[in-house]
Amino acid sequence: MAAYYPGDDYIDWIGISIFGPRPGGEWQTFTEILDRSYLEFSAISTEKPLAILEFGVVDDSATGDKAGWIRDALESIKNGRYPRIKAISYWHETWENDDGTLSNLRVDSSPEALEAYREEIADSFFVTNAYFSDGDN
Repeated sequence: MAAYYPGDDYIDWIGISIFGPRPGGEWQTFTEILDRSYLEFSAISTEKPLAILEFGVVDDSATGDKAGWIRDALESIKNGRYPRIKAISYWHETWENDDGTLSNLRVDSSPEALEAYREEIADSFFVTNAYFSDGDN
């Protein structure tokens, strides 16, 4: 990762993307994925804040528990497992893969996934006032 870093004079934030498997893929938790790269990621600069610029997982109950994956992600950030991460952004999208399957990463792909996200993100660690719109946005 460091080979692609132009230096602190040119960068305000350092970000990474963390995605779970495609439908039918081998299930791994958020922490299993990020643990493999966090030390290298955080060593790029000791000065710049770190961000999870996009994270998400498919809703595929045959493979794994999306609500649990979301809880694992947000709880691991909240409990200090990754102390340098200062911002996060969930990737809220569905798309068709080359083989015709859908990758549904939308946070509202199931009531359980949405509830897990809402419960965790409403913690005062992430926000002081939680607001959820009633629309599709």
